[in-house]
Amino acid sequence: MTDGTNSGSTFTNFEGDYAFFMNNGTFTLTPQLENPTYFNVSPVTTQIAFANNNNNTASQDFCITPNGTHNDLEVVLAQVTPARPGFDAEYRLVYKNKGNQPLSGAVSVTFDDAKSDFVSASITPTSNTTGSLLWSYNNLLPFENRSIAFTLNVNTPTETPAVNNGDILAFNAQITPLTGDEVPADNVFVYNQTVVGSFDPNDIYCLEGGSLDPSMIGNYLHYNVRFENTGTAAAENIVVATTINPAEYDLSSLQVMNASHNVYTRLNGNLV
Repeated sequence: MTDGTNSGSTFTNFEGDYAFFMNNGTFTLTPQLENPTYFNVSPVTTQIAFANNNNNTASQDFCITPNGTHNDLEVVLAQVTPARPGFDAEYRLVYKNKGNQPLSGAVSVTFDDAKSDFVSASITPTSNTTGSLLWSYNNLLPFENRSIAFTLNVNTPTETPAVNNGDILAFNAQITPLTGDEVPADNVFVYNQTVVGSFDPNDIYCLEGGSLDPSMIGNYLHYNVRFENTGTAAAENIVVATTINPAEYDLSSLQVMNASHNVYTRLNGNLV
């Protein structure tokens, strides 16, 4: 959305609905898709005008239809709680259909079973073998993402093999089908987790690591934002905000893959 001077973005919810709040003026709305060549959009752009600030409302639908056949899946693995020696560690496996066709297949994660043990999962694995968990999925729709939470118990420093602060736990996540996928590279996600002794429950970190090889320039990075209510009553209408440096990141590439709670996301300039 732009008024010719200022620009901003909002994101649709799981039902494809979106909302944006603005003052008087004439605004141009343009849908932005992660893979625009996979779809036809009508209208390509439209204008909405508000003569004043008297609580005006306007509705604008956009029709999105497939352009050819494009299969494109993505999987990401993130920690929910850090790995600490002797404690349970929680993880979330997120997978997404970025193509324009419904897809069915399997999503899996492998881990070092010698250093951690499977405890539980929000969805019972289709297959649970030593160091490997696999879930079948059906009819994952375009733009749809799903998630699976699972818990592992990390070895103590006295077990064999011992796990201590600073050790690395290696994970590999994968989603199929791979055959015919437009970008098979993001069907696999490698995650190396550093074991810690204590942690700050409020942080933002890059899943690809604290430092990156220059070869990552031009590729997507995945960030996990965590926050915790340390009070004694429920927190309502929480706002988590951060600024993004447009000299380092392409703001138009921002995507929201998954959230633990219902979330409304918007981008105003470089403020998310």
